[in-house]
Amino acid sequence: MYGRGSVDMKGGLAAMVNTLIKLKEAGLPKHGKVRLLATVDEETGGLGSLELTRQGLVRDVDAMIVGEATTNRLEYAHSGSFDYRVKSYGRLAHSSDPSLGINAVANLARFFEYERYAFDDVKASPSLGSLIHSVTVFHGGRQLNSIPDYAYLEGNVRTIPEFDNTAVQNRLQTLVDRLNAEMDGQFELEVVASFMPMATDPADPFVSLVQQSYQTVAGQSLPLAISHGATDASRYILDEHRFPIIEWGPGREEMSHQVDESLSVAEYLQADQIYLQIAKDFFGDD
Repeated sequence: MYGRGSVDMKGGLAAMVNTLIKLKEAGLPKHGKVRLLATVDEETGGLGSLELTRQGLVRDVDAMIVGEATTNRLEYAHSGSFDYRVKSYGRLAHSSDPSLGINAVANLARFFEYERYAFDDVKASPSLGSLIHSVTVFHGGRQLNSIPDYAYLEGNVRTIPEFDNTAVQNRLQTLVDRLNAEMDGQFELEVVASFMPMATDPADPFVSLVQQSYQTVAGQSLPLAISHGATDASRYILDEHRFPIIEWGPGREEMSHQVDESLSVAEYLQADQIYLQIAKDFFGDD
């Protein structure tokens, strides 16, 4: 199967839907319930999973599988993602007399230099490694012979449980406040999107159960891994109710977000069998 989304993550979603159909036809599970949460907006703001969380649909969940493509690995933790925009406001002037203006681009460049080292003191997470941050967009100015009065940059931080999204936002806001006090012009921090990091204890019984179910169907072990990409799990963990969450689904993770994504039919069909086996093992059904 070829095309954008076949790996990330229509393959896993379709396999889960088919698993539910098979469970229904077999009258399973005999005790308990399997719930499918199919959401919108996972890539940009997670509004779908956030709304389901607000509605209480994970309040009674005992364990969850997110059907991301994981390259035949069980991912028990993933980084958070914090997207931000910093706006720089200056004063417009003719470039023949720049002293009459305030250069928003030059000021923003100074912020960028400070931001590069803003997280150097953050210690690595035992589960997810180092916090990762990057400025990915820098834009300013509208006319060659004018001092720019506005500029902005955008960045992304891959957060860790030990220094989460709130800590990152506070650190960036402190930097903005400091430069506002020191410089002409003004800076403003805007949060574009915020996904919290997720980490399940790799020793959790649900992790072992999924590995055993995979072994039963695939005839090989399922190694543990982490991911630096955020998922809807970032929204579900906002609920006060705590439960283990893991990521496992068909497809190679590196194929995600490619124009030529592909997923073999055999791997998709096996994923259907594995999800079914996990459900049977979890509920103790034959």
